[in-house]
Amino acid sequence: MWRKKKTTILSNSLRQMNLVKLDRVPLRPFLLLTLMTIANLTGAVAQETGNVQAGREYAVRHCASCHAIDGNEMQSPKPQAAPFTEIAVTPGMNARALKVWLSSVHKDMPDFIIEKSDMENLIAYIISLAPTKRPQL
Repeated sequence: MWRKKKTTILSNSLRQMNLVKLDRVPLRPFLLLTLMTIANLTGAVAQETGNVQAGREYAVRHCASCHAIDGNEMQSPKPQAAPFTEIAVTPGMNARALKVWLSSVHKDMPDFIIEKSDMENLIAYIISLAPTKRPQL
């Protein structure tokens, strides 16, 4: 009973504000679709902020002495440093996870601070090394 009353109050409020014609559109699917659209749009924007080429150039200058930074390299100069390709294909790896990882202190990694624009570029470069998933026919 409480749930129906709450939905009715919300429905009436939205009708009065002329935001949506609820007699034609069910409220729950409409709100769910709206939220999913917003989430997809903001996720796409967040992943496209870095410059891949600038990220590669940063990696050449600052990361290549320890890490294999190119997609065709499988062995890093320092064995304990993961190749960028391996990092890129790690399950669950995305821009947010890389940002947290690059902002954290690591035992075998030099302690340095990466400028925000350099970090965005580096993240874009590492993400670009992951093969794109194509739908199977």
